[in-house]
This record gives sequence, structure tokens and C-alpha cells, in this order.
Amino acid sequence: MSENVIRPFIPVVLAAFVIACASGQPTSVQQDSEAKMFTAPSDAGKGRVYVVRPAGFAGAAILTQIMVDGRIAAAVGPKNYFVLDLSAGDHIFAPLGQSKQQSLRLNVEPGKLYFIEVHHIAGTVTLLSDEEGRSLVRGSTRIEPTI
Repeated sequence: MSENVIRPFIPVVLAAFVIACASGQPTSVQQDSEAKMFTAPSDAGKGRVYVVRPAGFAGAAILTQIMVDGRIAAAVGPKNYFVLDLSAGDHIFAPLGQSKQQSLRLNVEPGKLYFIEVHHIAGTVTLLSDEEGRSLVRGSTRIEPTI
């Protein structure tokens, strides 16, 4: 194969490698099972937030990076979720790099559980009902956040 044919693909391969390295690693089966018990955080001053990306054909091969309070929290793929125990107060959730990026401001209360759904194609994050959130999380795999 000619070098001229391969050269255009080098940036694509490097970008895929960087994204793969940035994605959250799956947690242990035990950690996943414990999170799916949906208990309040042990720290009385914190609330627990589940961020989940449902399955979907569109964008299935692409990870969505989620920022929380201006910091990258995780890169989620379809049927992945992560959990954050956050101090009480306002927190901002936003997908990174989406052209139609829309953020969500969430006022976290101590001892409460929250569920946020990531919409990759729309570039949005939305607050779910407790029932909807638990259902999506149960069908997903937990990953480690980076923060």
C-alpha cells in the first residue's frame, strides 16, 4: 500500500486512540451491582447522581464526554453509566464538543438520588424521573468517572 493512501488515516486512528484512552473503564461486577442498589451516599452532605447514556444506533461508535462543573467527568458510550457523589448545591452537566450543546443545572440535595440521560446526537443532557433513570441504569454497565 502506498504511503499516500495511509497518510490521511493517521489522524483518524490517533483520534480514536485518544478517545478510547479517555473513556471510562468498566468497574467490577460488584461495584456495578452495588450502584444498582440505588442507596444514598454515605456522606450525609452529598447527593448521588447517575449519568447514563442509553443504547442507540446513531452515534453508537462514538463516545460522549460529559463535563461536570467545567471538568471532564467521563466519556460514555451506549449503555454505559457513571456515578458521582456531589456536595449539596448547584452543579452544571454538559456534553463536550457537541455543536448543539445544551447544559443542565442541577441543584443537588443531600441524601437524594438523581438520574441524568445523555443524548449523544442531540447534544443534550436531561433529568429523568426516578423510575426512568433506574430502568436505564439497570440495563447499562457502570464505568469509572475521571473525577
